[in-house]
Amino acid sequence: MKILLMNPPMKEEELFTNSSKETASRIPPLGLGYLAAYLEREGHEVRIWDGFVEKDSWEEISKIAEKYDLIGIHALTSFVLRAYEFAEFLKRKLPNKPIVFGGCHVTALPLEAMEKQFIDYVVIGEGEITTSELCKVLENESKDMTEILGVYYRDDSGNIKFNGFRPKIPDIDILPFPARHLFNWKLYKSSEARKSRAKKDMAILTSRGCPYQCSYCSKDVTGHKVRNFGLNQVMAEIKHLVKEYNIEELSIWDETFTLQKERVIEFCQALKKERLNITWSCSSRVDRVDPELLRIMKKHGCNFIAYGIESGNDDILKKMKKNITKDLVRKAIKATKKAGIPIRGYFMVGLWGDTKNTILDTIKFAKELDPEIATFTMMVPLPKTLDYERACQQDNFTKEYWRHRMFPEFNFLDSPLYVPEGMTSEELVELHKKAYSSFYFRPRFLLRQLTSVRSLGDVKRLLAGAKTVLKL
Repeated sequence: MKILLMNPPMKEEELFTNSSKETASRIPPLGLGYLAAYLEREGHEVRIWDGFVEKDSWEEISKIAEKYDLIGIHALTSFVLRAYEFAEFLKRKLPNKPIVFGGCHVTALPLEAMEKQFIDYVVIGEGEITTSELCKVLENESKDMTEILGVYYRDDSGNIKFNGFRPKIPDIDILPFPARHLFNWKLYKSSEARKSRAKKDMAILTSRGCPYQCSYCSKDVTGHKVRNFGLNQVMAEIKHLVKEYNIEELSIWDETFTLQKERVIEFCQALKKERLNITWSCSSRVDRVDPELLRIMKKHGCNFIAYGIESGNDDILKKMKKNITKDLVRKAIKATKKAGIPIRGYFMVGLWGDTKNTILDTIKFAKELDPEIATFTMMVPLPKTLDYERACQQDNFTKEYWRHRMFPEFNFLDSPLYVPEGMTSEELVELHKKAYSSFYFRPRFLLRQLTSVRSLGDVKRLLAGAKTVLKL
């Protein structure tokens, strides 16, 4: 089959607000890359059209889609409204083309999607095997629909059917490398805050899943059981990226790369053994690092680590089931700085239970910790999460907000999707602005940035960042 996989078309002003487009990343959709690679291996011809970066008109896209046998559309909650609008447009233009939806939002709410007559199938959870089996049915090569797990469909009478959940892929080493050759690399760039100056970088996943139960996080697609790619496969993929794309830097997108200390040490040793002279960054929890591990990571090329700190108030951390404390955060940040690894701190404002005082605690804590980069994200209650259930108990919360607006940029929302009880939307917005301005316009931070300038590119990066904050 000829298969077209897509992110729905989005305008720059929809993706980015308050000039964040100057500093934000444009990153390729690795999920679609994995799916495309699996389908290619099964003998299908695949194209990825990424509406986040490609700027064809809807009419032009429909002409592209006309050449394919199946259209797959990726749908996250943040832009599912556009995904629905776009699918309806394509179905009007191409009524005989099957349209398949996948992604976190429709995995959480598959019946919402299937109630729309312009959507033919909804693949939930990990899509590689399910989509492959669906394609075989559509080609009349294999079993009928009643035997496929993990997909919603309609029978001959128009009734919505579901045969049951597909277990997560136990051995993810069966998956090929993402089909990066299908991405238009000229259209992508990493945030200047995430990489080392002008180095060419790419992203990789070395695992799927996260065992933690944070109240704001959705794990419907990858699950809570962590499954690792084998170290040999990880090294083979890195060598492939170095050889084929000349990368110098690697962004590891695992949800918690340092979950298993011995595995990280083995990864570092393998980099040395394979003589892979690259730098790399990762994300971690503060309770999954120690001084020894951080020293080893630094020695073997780790040049940036991101921590999900979220709040500067212990009561809020407990309510969000983060299972960390401020003292634990301080300990990890101190050890990371001592190892010489720059830090990106992720913080959130407007969490369930937040007040003006607890948000001020978070701002104060961020300045105390003094990471190289801090982001302050407004909390968005995603469907089927604990925070969504909590938000639904409040009268001021719009339960199906995704039917009314899009919000791909979480850091700079024009207006909050959720406001904690006892606060107003205006108060939350002002505190969000205060978080950024008070962190980034501190004399200590400004002096550090000025003394780090090594090139004209550094100057441009600093000016772009300053412009973003000033626009808030």
